[in-house]
Amino acid sequence: AQSKEIFTSVKDLTKSAFDLLKQEKQKFDEGKYDEAVDKVGGLLDNLKSKAEQLEDNRDLLDKIAELEEKRKRLSEDINRELPENYNNTPDERPTMDSSSRKEIENEWEDLVRKTEGLME
Repeated sequence: AQSKEIFTSVKDLTKSAFDLLKQEKQKFDEGKYDEAVDKVGGLLDNLKSKAEQLEDNRDLLDKIAELEEKRKRLSEDINRELPENYNNTPDERPTMDSSSRKEIENEWEDLVRKTEGLME
């Protein structure tokens, strides 16, 4: 009974996580980088807490830890590239050179794809 409850909880989390990833991808595309990356961090925390309740969870926890590390690196890259006073307002679009932006977008896409893969 408890494992069924956990499974249902994970299934519900997965559906809301997919919706969240979609929303955050749109925010990221609009230039709201740090906000989107922070939300994915919260999602990974939720996945980790659910995974800790499952049996035989070592592989899943390792994958989540890998994604958390990837998210942390992405966040550091964004902070390095954005102006210090950047605050996510629409009239203050961050200026990044195109190669840095492309690299960060590629890292973001990879993080989203791997997070989605983990939830399937």
